[in-house]
Amino acid sequence: MHPPISAHKHPDCYEIMQELEKCHKSGFFNYFLGKCNNLKKDVVQCLSKERLKQQRANQKKKKEKRQNAEISKEDQ
Repeated sequence: MHPPISAHKHPDCYEIMQELEKCHKSGFFNYFLGKCNNLKKDVVQCLSKERLKQQRANQKKKKEKRQNAEISKEDQ
């Protein structure tokens, strides 16, 4: 299950998520027979990449914050 579709929260995956929604709404048989499975896999992969990208950015910020805290400790 993927998170709710919102362009501002998932800019890299928004288009793929829209395509998946269209596929699901195109008919029960498409959904039931697995016609949307490839799009679902693409969404999952995209969200995973997006999450890792955000995680790395957060780790970088935290590392910089720690370094600044250590520098200020040494100055005292």
